[in-house]
Amino acid sequence: MTFYITQNGDTDDSYEQFRYPAGELQVRLTPAGMENLRTNPIVYITWRIASSDDLIALLLLRDAIGGRAKAVHLALPYLPYSRADRPFRDGDCFGLNVFLSQLRGRFDSITSVDVHSPMATALGVINASPQRHITAAIHSFEDLAKGERITVLYPDKGAATRGYYTHGYTPVHCEKQRDPVTGLFSRFTVPPVSGPVLILDDICDGGGTFLGIAKQLDRSKVTLLGLYVTHGIFSKGMQDLEAHFDRIYTTSSFLSGAASPKLTVYNAA
Repeated sequence: MTFYITQNGDTDDSYEQFRYPAGELQVRLTPAGMENLRTNPIVYITWRIASSDDLIALLLLRDAIGGRAKAVHLALPYLPYSRADRPFRDGDCFGLNVFLSQLRGRFDSITSVDVHSPMATALGVINASPQRHITAAIHSFEDLAKGERITVLYPDKGAATRGYYTHGYTPVHCEKQRDPVTGLFSRFTVPPVSGPVLILDDICDGGGTFLGIAKQLDRSKVTLLGLYVTHGIFSKGMQDLEAHFDRIYTTSSFLSGAASPKLTVYNAA
């Protein structure tokens, strides 16, 4: 009764996608997809949205399915606009609300992993826990620490309220101040820590937060430094992060294409 559709049309033969010469996208169900839908009317779509084309293709696919399905559920491993969870100053847009307004009413449920803001759940997104990936990262880091007790470090109070289970470790957290208009940080306060330290958070974009923390840690006392982020965007590449971290963990939610011998990627699907 369940029909699963994934974004990769090269391996999912249930639909095809192409582009007209003027640039418009076209999505249509294949005969195999139509038959599958007739026999399996509950549809689950997993889709990664990293561009406006990805969003349009998803909306076109939903339109192609039309009323043939009894229910259509959507999984977004990474939730775009999750940090644009309010207008930051007069004249701003409300990015998250605008984005989700394109999806609400078209899908019976929308689920995402480790959503950045509680506003997403208030707007109807189901927040799926990343706990199995965090558990795997902690166990891996414990192996690297070779029996030395690790310290779990959150970059700020917000991360500390995300509800991660840290397997008996009592996390500590940094303090930071951010300009909500520019997004830049003006101050970090890092607690005194030693031994193996694993930083835990939901998103790494350019990496400025984590690099700022790493530079303030006393590496003569911190014997091993790791980073776990559910969503590894790594928009400025891996080079600076590699220089400061011994191990980096993330999931495949964003599929940034980043590669490093220090990087472990868990399957977000």
